Amino acid sequence: MNSEQCKICMFDFKPGTLIDGKCAPCVERYPDVDSMKEWKEKQNPELKDNERVFEAKVQKLLDRKLKEIGILSDCACGKSFFKKSPAHKNCGNCPKEDS
Repeated sequence: MNSEQCKICMFDFKPGTLIDGKCAPCVERYPDVDSMKEWKEKQNPELKDNERVFEAKVQKLLDRKLKEIGILSDCACGKSFFKKSPAHKNCGNCPKEDS
């Protein structure tokens, strides 16, 4: 038996039931797009903001864990840097203090 596949949801339907290659529920939900990829590209920009917030939280958690085990350290200037040795005290971008 031949079947047609919806461009959006990828389900199989009887021949002749699709409208412009989309099933009836997809025509109602996604009237102005021709593929799921196009729909995802047109998504709400708040989702991209949420992704940025999520990445920032993950980065903060990763930095905290690296500081706990001693790989990442804070410099006096406020930046974080990776220690190359136990004697390494500043990030290298700070001006050298004359003592």
